[in-house]
Amino acid sequence: MSFLSKIQRFHEAGERPNEESLGQFGEPAQSLYTTSKLMSLKRHIDITDDQERIVYQAESKVFSLRDKTDVVTADGQPVAHIEKKPISLHERHYISMADGLQFTLSNELFHFV
Repeated sequence: MSFLSKIQRFHEAGERPNEESLGQFGEPAQSLYTTSKLMSLKRHIDITDDQERIVYQAESKVFSLRDKTDVVTADGQPVAHIEKKPISLHERHYISMADGLQFTLSNELFHFV
C-alpha cells in the first residue's frame, strides 16, 4: 500500500481494506478498483474486481462544459449516465440509471455559517 493509499484509505486488488475503513464503514459487499486511460479526447476508466476482471467501464470527454460520463457493463450494456453542472456552489452530479431511476449527488464546496 502506498503512502497516498494510506491517507486516502484505498487498497490495492488482493489486499484487505484498512482497519479504519472497516471500523467506519464495515465490510464491503464488493471491492472495485479503477484504472484510468487517456485516449485522445476521451477519458476511459476500467472498473475491475479483486481478480482484475473488468466489471464496468466509464467514458467521458476530456473537454466538456457539462462533464458527461457514461458507465457500461463489461459487455457494453448501459448502467448509468452522469452529468455535472459546470458552475455551482455545490458540486452536483445528476445520475440517470439505465432502469430509469434518477438522483443527484451533491458535495458542498462552500459553507457559510
